[in-house]
Amino acid sequence: MSEGAVVPPGGLRVVAGTWAVAGAVHLWVALDAPRAGAAGAVVSAVLAVAAAAGVVALLVTKRPGALLAAVVTGAVGVAAFLVPRVAALPGFGDVLPTWDNPWPFVAFLLDALVVRVAVFTLRRASRTAAG
Repeated sequence: MSEGAVVPPGGLRVVAGTWAVAGAVHLWVALDAPRAGAAGAVVSAVLAVAAAAGVVALLVTKRPGALLAAVVTGAVGVAAFLVPRVAALPGFGDVLPTWDNPWPFVAFLLDALVVRVAVFTLRRASRTAAG
């Protein structure tokens, strides 16, 4: 795909919207530090800031590089949810999602959706650029 390729506008809006909602949920998790744990709150805060900056970059540049950033940030968010649960890392709060605190799991689902939609949009952009 050439550097001058432009992302399809429909895919751009879907990725930006999903990524913004994922960032908002990460912000919610970060602000709920007692339940998220210190490490979980910091990771969620970093992911929320990355999502905010990424959505702005995606909407301003409309370039595939910003979609790649969405894929990477979403993958880090997925790993941030799964790794502490598999490896039982200290400093992370609730190990399993509960009915009274589903937000880490919701953030995980949204991060996975961001990855999937961004990859789909990248593939679509590369097909349209190839002709």
